[in-house]
Amino acid sequence: MSRSPRPTPSIGSSTRRRTAILALGLSLPLLSVSPAAVQAVADPLAPQVAAVPTASGTGNSLRVASFNVRCANCSITMRVNSREKRWETRRAKVISQIKGEKVDVVGLQEASPGVLKGIKANISQFEDLANRLGGAYRLTNNKRYGCAKSNSYKNCKKVNNGAAADVRIIYNSSRLSLLDQGSKQLDNEKATSGPRFVAWAIFKDRTDGRKFFVANAHTEPGQSKKTRALRKKQAAKIIAEIKSKNRSRLPVVMLGDFSATKLTSANQVYDAMMRSGLVVDPLGNTHKMKSTSKASAQKLINIKYDTLNNFKSKPTSRKNYALGAHIDYILTAKSIKVLEYKVVMDLKSNGSFSGVIPSDHNMVRATIRLS
Repeated sequence: MSRSPRPTPSIGSSTRRRTAILALGLSLPLLSVSPAAVQAVADPLAPQVAAVPTASGTGNSLRVASFNVRCANCSITMRVNSREKRWETRRAKVISQIKGEKVDVVGLQEASPGVLKGIKANISQFEDLANRLGGAYRLTNNKRYGCAKSNSYKNCKKVNNGAAADVRIIYNSSRLSLLDQGSKQLDNEKATSGPRFVAWAIFKDRTDGRKFFVANAHTEPGQSKKTRALRKKQAAKIIAEIKSKNRSRLPVVMLGDFSATKLTSANQVYDAMMRSGLVVDPLGNTHKMKSTSKASAQKLINIKYDTLNNFKSKPTSRKNYALGAHIDYILTAKSIKVLEYKVVMDLKSNGSFSGVIPSDHNMVRATIRLS
């Protein structure tokens, strides 16, 4: 399961799973910023991926996605295997999948605010990605750190500017208007591999004026008793933040890497979200669920595969399981109709990954219709 890096103002390396990752940036505890129509970040590097149309399709449907993109500097010092490529190689596939799926809102995890290593430009991973997506795509918040000088953590004077560490939201501004945005830190980063954040945004559909609330989070990885207890507290803070900021009780879309699946001993964030009444699971992928009998999504694509791929040659599926062990989630308000749910992968005819594997997680995407 992927981890967010521990904050530090310099680049470094560490072990893959339980050790804090150096130099990938810290965003300090921030509550909200509004209104917040944030413009695209200027990228000193020339775009390397051609722009494609970003319209979501016909009718009033929207496309939302969750994508843990694997921290860029991890792919320099902590590669899982030879199939894991540097960010400079992986990013073209990340971009092509987001554009190819015509995503209107994507919640990113591990999109580090730390400056990319080995590039002669002062740019972070999330800025690099947003700029190269180009076109109508915008960040809800382009601040790297919760500091008065937001592009640097050095001598940080804390401010509430809405930055959210490696958790970011990108949206299609030709389809959606950003009405408000903000973030909430979920833990004390000194005690975790964090910091962990929930980022949120309120959007209005330009086609019909409907509004909805999006939250995106990456909770603490690991299955120890201590970690499970921490995730339970993080889940409670996510729910409290949604209730606090969604005062108009708009339909909620919850995106994220919850660091646990239906096959782990406990799935604290998922279970808490189900109990909250804010959202339901379009897949009905409850504890050890094998069939799609509880799925409310009308069309299911590639959902038998796990969403964590760990740069294996083939995605993981299990005998007699029609639903994979998903670690990445799209949860929606009960009032939202889910027309399609997809685990996004490029596969060869033999079932192995085709070309560059974009991340150690597969993107998940849903086509939704607001009530």
